[in-house]
Amino acid sequence: MFDIIGTTRYPEEAWVDMEHDFWLNVSVILGDKKYLFSEERMCMADFTVFGSLVNIVEFRHISPKEYEAVSKHQNLLEYVARIKQQ
Repeated sequence: MFDIIGTTRYPEEAWVDMEHDFWLNVSVILGDKKYLFSEERMCMADFTVFGSLVNIVEFRHISPKEYEAVSKHQNLLEYVARIKQQ
């Protein structure tokens, strides 16, 4: 079980479900847009999400469950590849 700051406890399966839900929502927000939160160029929120995604994708061996959650959404993988090319 995971213990959040000693006050709330969730089983690991609940964390995995929350993570899958989170990346599903990010995928829906992104849709086929170039960036998540801006039109012309990346804003700080885009950089934050991109940083999280690139760490999950590039270091998938560290947390395979996170990678599994992200890799279900092709547009998130394309987002990472597109931003890395810039």
